[in-house]
Amino acid sequence: MRKKQDVLNFDGEQFKFVLKRIVELFIRSMKDAGVPEDLRKSVMNYYRDEMAASEQHIRRDTEKLGATKNS
Repeated sequence: MRKKQDVLNFDGEQFKFVLKRIVELFIRSMKDAGVPEDLRKSVMNYYRDEMAASEQHIRRDTEKLGATKNS
């Protein structure tokens, strides 16, 4: 029986759904912890910028993990 390959598709609907839910949980956690709205927005702006700057590096590292796993 062939093992199903676990592929992380950053551009797929499932990944986008999960990432959106994680971000929503993080925002709600900040709110529940009493972080003021202006600070929450600032944190999320920094997060957005960090994600944009790191995206290609994350994709490359993820591909390397898959190559190592399949070797």
